[in-house]
Amino acid sequence: FVTLEILIMSDGVQNAFAFEIFDAPLILDVQPMAGSAAGTTILHVRGVNLHEAANCHFDTVLSKIHFVSSAVGICATPPLGLEDTVPVGISSHDDVAHVSEFGTAFRYITELSVVGMTPVSGSEAGGTGIELSVTGMVDSFSYSCRIGTFFPVTGFKTQSDVLTCVTPARLLGEIDVSVSGNGRDMSR
Repeated sequence: FVTLEILIMSDGVQNAFAFEIFDAPLILDVQPMAGSAAGTTILHVRGVNLHEAANCHFDTVLSKIHFVSSAVGICATPPLGLEDTVPVGISSHDDVAHVSEFGTAFRYITELSVVGMTPVSGSEAGGTGIELSVTGMVDSFSYSCRIGTFFPVTGFKTQSDVLTCVTPARLLGEIDVSVSGNGRDMSR
């Protein structure tokens, strides 16, 4: 940044004012590029001059950016409530009207929900293929499973609403199973 000093003379008194000129933040990429329409997806923003950024913009809705460095920031997506693709941008601390988008978009999708699973038991040695009936899946996405503490376990979409995952070896007992379409948000 550059500081510009402005001197103003008024009634023989000289007043100095400082005006800061900085390089505007620029967004280059966001990951993941999709998440739940309910919001709260943690979005990693890659760009330049992000230390000058204050807000992520999801179309017209603002979300505070937390910068990790001048090249990496983190935003939580605000809720949208419906499926849609919106432009993503960032703005500086002092100029919310100037939004840098760079053609980046975020796709809001229906929240995934596991509504059935078969079989409901398998060997502690692993290798059991489980079929999960899932609502909210989209054809163009890659899906993964969380089986207990193991994540990601690659999921194979075998039907429009069925995801198949193979269990890893683990100790005896009950485990939770969920799915993700973006590597971050898990189904309910």
